[in-house]
Amino acid sequence: MRNLILAGAVVLSMQVSANELPGDPTRPTAYKTVVKTTQVAKRHFTLSYLMVGEKRRVAVVNGQQVVPGSRVDGARVLTITPDGVRLQVGNQRRTLLINKQTGFKKELSDRKRN
Repeated sequence: MRNLILAGAVVLSMQVSANELPGDPTRPTAYKTVVKTTQVAKRHFTLSYLMVGEKRRVAVVNGQQVVPGSRVDGARVLTITPDGVRLQVGNQRRTLLINKQTGFKKELSDRKRN
């Protein structure tokens, strides 16, 4: 019984001392592990102007005039609707809606009036 208790104490002391030892005995004591983290900056898009007609659709996103198919700040303009702009940003799609307080929306009729 005494040998069993002694063996248990030895095993426990080995586990405690193993946790206190450095992983690499040749590593300097002042060594710090540097973990690099990269964050993808979330792009901010502001829709400030929409002009939608039967034949023409134009918007201003981040101060740049865009039409469907054009690019703005790394995003591709998919569609322009009377309510907003649909963008492809990387592998994600985002919808920008016109803000009634800060944006301007104009719907045109391309039909000629008599």
